Amino acid sequence: MPGTGVLAGAVLAILCALAAALPATAAAGGVGDEVTDTTAEVVVALRHDRVLVDPIVGSGDATGADERLSGLVEQLKDEQGIDAYVALVAPLEDVSPDDASSELSTAAQRGLRPGVYVVKVAGDITQVTATGGGISDARLSIAVYDTEAAVRSRLPEPVYALSPVTTAEIAVRMALSGDPRIQQGATGPDYGRLPDEEVEKLAAAPYAYQPRGMAEDGRSRHGQEPTTGLRAMAGTTVGLLVTFVSLLTLLRAWPGWRRRRGPQMATAETAPRRERPVRDDVAALAREELTALTDALAAAPPVPSAPGRSALAARVAAESLVDAPDVADVVGALVLARTGRRDLARTAGRLRKPYRCCWFDPLHGEASETGRWSYGDATLSVPVCGTCSADLRHHTAPETLVVPTRFDRTTPYYERDDVWARTGYGALVDDLAAAVLEELAERR
Repeated sequence: MPGTGVLAGAVLAILCALAAALPATAAAGGVGDEVTDTTAEVVVALRHDRVLVDPIVGSGDATGADERLSGLVEQLKDEQGIDAYVALVAPLEDVSPDDASSELSTAAQRGLRPGVYVVKVAGDITQVTATGGGISDARLSIAVYDTEAAVRSRLPEPVYALSPVTTAEIAVRMALSGDPRIQQGATGPDYGRLPDEEVEKLAAAPYAYQPRGMAEDGRSRHGQEPTTGLRAMAGTTVGLLVTFVSLLTLLRAWPGWRRRRGPQMATAETAPRRERPVRDDVAALAREELTALTDALAAAPPVPSAPGRSALAARVAAESLVDAPDVADVVGALVLARTGRRDLARTAGRLRKPYRCCWFDPLHGEASETGRWSYGDATLSVPVCGTCSADLRHHTAPETLVVPTRFDRTTPYYERDDVWARTGYGALVDDLAAAVLEELAERR
């Protein structure tokens, strides 16, 4: 019937108009003409456009941010031959809300060229990673953090947080600077940061920060439907149950409890034995991290929060171990210093997740994924770095930290009976510093 067709057309037109009038946060994910609802779609979009800025994380200036960051990314490629990718996107369908940025960053690194990555999924932290171009991942991250602190110190109050756009601009500008202090092989406690004149410009930009009470898209948080209370409580409860079951399984299969062996993908017998780490080399790196932690604590205001207290405890524990004769203890000092720095960053509101090192070898750095590993008659889930995760997926035994025994032999660290084996250098517990200080008291 013609009347029916006209009516349907009118309804469709009204619906389209209403959809167009909806705010960006209610619309489907997307940047420009690209649909970016999943990690795979974001990676495909980044192959065509190395800068993606969704309005929900654009601090009210998504178009301007895209133009500025695209110019910096092109300049970095032209002048230094380094690729950079910036993905500031809306929530995705296929990632964990609590680890969304990390999961997207890992997926992008697998599907794109080595370079500098700045990734932010709305609702999660902004993650900065360097995988190429001769830039040290750890030193770049610290330089970005220190520059952020300098920018925050120049911002008006009250400040909710630096915008993801500002963090991305800092990271790309830092890589563009060619500062030797962020290069691979650089040493010393000075990790560099942007010059004061650039810091001043960033602080003066209208998009630099989000005032308290403002959402990521620049709109007021007041009057929005609360979405965190019951959901967060349920998520926390499930997380605690999963952690409890995992630790119980781990204890039942741990050396000294049960030594029976069954089918395995990677065990103490099959894991490759690399040369034990050189104690002096690890100690030098641990002292750098400890100095950086001490300086950051001195510059930070008093923080009564739990992460702030943990940072102080981590410094005390690390100072007690950094000169220890046992390389296992020196590795622990390094992990403690990194844990303390992360805890201090959490008190500033930049990061939410505590530091978790790779369970197989803490010298691999921070864990980015969870891997399944067979030990005894149990299959465990442990935090692992990207390299170890890839090894597990290909049924290859990951490289494992080995430490000396009393007869000058080596053994995987987790087969010893000490705090490092019980905690996985903090990979399996929430408060490594407390566990270490307790053991140090017992040693005395």
